[in-house]
Amino acid sequence: MRAETPPPALDKPAARAEPAVTAACIKSNTNLTTEEIRRALPALQEPLCLLNATQLGKRLHCSAKTVNQLLASRGFQFRNERDEWELTEAGRVWCEAIPYSRNGHSSYQLLWNPDVIACLREAA
Repeated sequence: MRAETPPPALDKPAARAEPAVTAACIKSNTNLTTEEIRRALPALQEPLCLLNATQLGKRLHCSAKTVNQLLASRGFQFRNERDEWELTEAGRVWCEAIPYSRNGHSSYQLLWNPDVIACLREAA
């Protein structure tokens, strides 16, 4: 039996992040591996976080640089000591930092939930 629409609480990005918090608690209390926990989680209907700053900029009709500045002004990210964008606690509600390695360089790609666009429009 499949629900047609999620409960209203699951429409919010913070509510969607709860499974990740739950997974961390389970790991600390049971010593299950992340892979074991991942397999136990239900599949998502669609990816939560899938847009980088350039893609957000296309939807907002501005540059990636402007998007990054807007995200910083909303308190979602900041420049760290390596001059890379890093998430704040508030940003973790809207974004996932995905590790990547390319040409000997390792870092994180920030992928944002499309729902953050409404927050950025308010800030613009």
